Amino acid sequence: RPRDKTSATTDSDHDRRWEHIKDESDSKLRKEGEIESARLIDGMEESSQVLERTIQQQADYEEAGRQLTMGVIPALCASFLSGLAGTFSQRTLQTHQRNPHVFNMELASFSATFLFASLAAGSPDCQKIKHDGLQQGWTLKTWVPIVSNGFGGILVGLVTKYQGAVVKSFAMIFGMVISGVLQQMILSKEGGGVTREQLAGAIFGAISLYLHASYPP
Repeated sequence: RPRDKTSATTDSDHDRRWEHIKDESDSKLRKEGEIESARLIDGMEESSQVLERTIQQQADYEEAGRQLTMGVIPALCASFLSGLAGTFSQRTLQTHQRNPHVFNMELASFSATFLFASLAAGSPDCQKIKHDGLQQGWTLKTWVPIVSNGFGGILVGLVTKYQGAVVKSFAMIFGMVISGVLQQMILSKEGGGVTREQLAGAIFGAISLYLHASYPP
């Protein structure tokens, strides 16, 4: 009987050690699994961040391309064509002694011709006119830019004839500065004030006016 008790005690201690070893092994395996899962999650997060950065860089590249092709290049072309048109207008008015009012009417007729051609080609404005009519959105305030642009065109013709295209361009720059001041005074509360880019343009315009006035050609 004492031997039987000793044998039972030995077997019980062996079982407890075995269970302890098994528990330690299971705990070690769980920890290793948790570590591998954490590494896998970290790797997936890093891959996701790299993918997001790649997508953002691609979007920034496409946006820069759109700004170049739809902003910078058209603006430069418009500036070149405006300067070319001003030069030829000055030559026509001063060299050939054309009447500036008749010349303005000729320019207006060409502008109207191209406008109607654009409408006939199916522009979005044409669809709006067909759907809502020609007078949609018209108020008394609508006539303010129409009348001011009409008188402005007459003055531009007179300035081009008697002062030249360069002086006309500087006068237009000064007019844009005044427009910016009025925009800041009237629309700043509605979030439509002068932006930093517009302010920088006004500063460069003022510098060019000062240099031209200080060192005339």
